[in-house]
Amino acid sequence: KLQFLYLIGGWYEGVMCGGARPPHAQPAKDVSRVVFGCLFLHVTEDPFALLDLAWASGMTTFDCAAIYGAGECERILGGWLTARGLHEEAVVITKGGCGDQSTLWAPQLGEASLEAEVARSRERLGVKTIDIYMLHRDDPAVSVAAIAGLMKRLIDRGLVRDWAVSNWDVARLRSILQHCAENGVPPPVMNSVQGSLAEPRREVWPGTTYLTAADKEWYAASGLPVLAWECLGKGFLSGTWDLDEMAALARAPSPQAPPVYDAAWRRQRLAAAYITPDNLARQRRLVELAVRLHRTPSALALAYLLHQPFPCHVTVGTTQRAHLLEALDCLRIRLTCDECHWLRCGSGACEAPVAPRRV
Repeated sequence: KLQFLYLIGGWYEGVMCGGARPPHAQPAKDVSRVVFGCLFLHVTEDPFALLDLAWASGMTTFDCAAIYGAGECERILGGWLTARGLHEEAVVITKGGCGDQSTLWAPQLGEASLEAEVARSRERLGVKTIDIYMLHRDDPAVSVAAIAGLMKRLIDRGLVRDWAVSNWDVARLRSILQHCAENGVPPPVMNSVQGSLAEPRREVWPGTTYLTAADKEWYAASGLPVLAWECLGKGFLSGTWDLDEMAALARAPSPQAPPVYDAAWRRQRLAAAYITPDNLARQRRLVELAVRLHRTPSALALAYLLHQPFPCHVTVGTTQRAHLLEALDCLRIRLTCDECHWLRCGSGACEAPVAPRRV
């Protein structure tokens, strides 16, 4: 069992480079280092069996959203939690406050619409209180004071235990953390962003954000945890892409967003974001080190994120048992600071010259 490696309260069991600080704000329930992503539950052949495997392996936290499967993923997760009697033990993160792809995931942070969405998510999940409610997109036109006030009211009413944000940039995070500290209101407990060894050249999807080198310095200084999504670059780092084909797509003009799901549009977005000279070099180094360590590139790419100098959780979303078990191997991998820096930059000089240690 890997369970002892997963849980965090104020301290991390994983090894990180640079001596990460304790989280800025700790959630009431411990969040596992590896989080099960529920995006594909509605197309999984036997979702209960896959969730059983995740739980048995020590994954105690589940990341869902109102728009995943048009609500069906929340229903499946809620049904499994009820069937297994795990509502109290499991940690449920669900997201709301944005439209679906037909709106290009436009933020919807009005109080009435958000309260209605929280109510629908609670019903589908079968819970009175959502453990962590995450705002799926930011709307800079809405003040941090209004957002913090709304989330405080949801917490005070017992509808939400903690709240978090997704796809916020560092400037907005600074602003809301300062507002919460000055006004004595509960702050967000984490931010969910695209985080990966492969750094996109631009936002992958409309309204999203991704980790940059400057962002990492801020997270290391602030201690605010990150929940990383698209950690393998939608297969780029795991080696499932035809790189010649995707490179051609990356050079093609960007098409207009379709009104409904369009696989070609999504593939072009992914190629344009991830196919860069730096990322291609990183992918080659990842494969080289994985061979030397007798690990898979996927597990190594996830381990790289767990060794960042700030509190980082990784989301693993899959429909396959074998893929889940492969991902979980990331918790057995220990990397030095030099190895992490070599993966990213191609040199062995450690940016954070502090010996890896338990924090």
